[in-house]
Amino acid sequence: MKNRKRKRAALCAALLAALMPLLLTGCRDLRPQQESAREETRGQQIGREEEAGETEPPAERALTEKELAGFETYLNDVANNGFLCSDYEDVRRADLNEVFYNGAGIGQQPLTDELRRAYEEQAGEIMTDTIRLTTEQIDGFLREKTGYGLEEFENPPDWVYLDTFDVWMTDHGDTNRMGVSCEGGVREADGTVILSCSVPGNEEYSWISAFTVTLEPGEDGFFFRKNEIEKGLILEQESGRGGAPAGGFADPGPFDPARIERFSVGADTSGVAGFDSWGDFAEVTEENLYGIWYCPADGADTETVLILSADGARVYDPLLDCFGDQLYSWEVEDRSASGLCPALKIYFMGEDNGPLTYYIAGLELEYFWCNSQRDIFYRQGGTLR
Repeated sequence: MKNRKRKRAALCAALLAALMPLLLTGCRDLRPQQESAREETRGQQIGREEEAGETEPPAERALTEKELAGFETYLNDVANNGFLCSDYEDVRRADLNEVFYNGAGIGQQPLTDELRRAYEEQAGEIMTDTIRLTTEQIDGFLREKTGYGLEEFENPPDWVYLDTFDVWMTDHGDTNRMGVSCEGGVREADGTVILSCSVPGNEEYSWISAFTVTLEPGEDGFFFRKNEIEKGLILEQESGRGGAPAGGFADPGPFDPARIERFSVGADTSGVAGFDSWGDFAEVTEENLYGIWYCPADGADTETVLILSADGARVYDPLLDCFGDQLYSWEVEDRSASGLCPALKIYFMGEDNGPLTYYIAGLELEYFWCNSQRDIFYRQGGTLR
């Protein structure tokens, strides 16, 4: 028995001695194989990354909803919104009066007594809010937003320039700010962004209701490059905000009261809310009143619509049995020689009878107001000064 055990032990020892070289070789070869497999995996990954990097980006791609929301916020910022209020193929032809109409979010220069006197000597008494910017402020802002300096733009702001103070100054009580919605857009291969936008609300009578704006990437954001207005009453005019539209404002025909629900009363009228302020009477002319005007019921006994054109006037006022289906003669009476405000007279009962009269204290971009009658009429369409 003991001999049999010793033989088995010897046999096991011999087998172990024979297998040891193979086991050691296998252990030595396993690690390099694992490392090789890992290196191959990393190489394949890098190769795929390099292949992806070598793939040329598409010529353009549609913007995502998140990107559109970001650009919408950008365009609605007071610093950028003014670039959307004029039509231009080259930003150097943009209307700087519109760009800086609300001050573009730039800190205003103090309105000192000396500055006020200097301004009023040239522009008359200040009756509303003022915008006061230095040349350095305007130039720096334009370089930030467009890459061009003030001298590179075709026309400087049509404001009073006070050389002694190096201040550009204007006054008005309204706003040109638009609420913009980005409907779609693309980003081109070079980073240029093209946005299709609308101005929601009363599109039929909006000054601007649809446009396409082009932005190019700059060092710290985007540069405005082009703004193409595609829809709006601005297209009826040959240029700018001044004067009547080409051919004048034509009578649109009988008034449909269903339009009233689409009318807008969003203009900022806080400057005249107390009905104790006065505008420039010289601005209240028949040509500047061409258009469609709406006074809501909370500003009068009933809601009223006036449609004023070279063809005549239409009145929608149910209390007067006027429903916008007839044309009447009308005029603006200049009463400045007597120190009185202009009177808008509409002869709805014939020229031999007393007219419907509104005593206009002032006319602004989007509304006119009557102090004695405590009425505010909001522009819905037609000429804008």
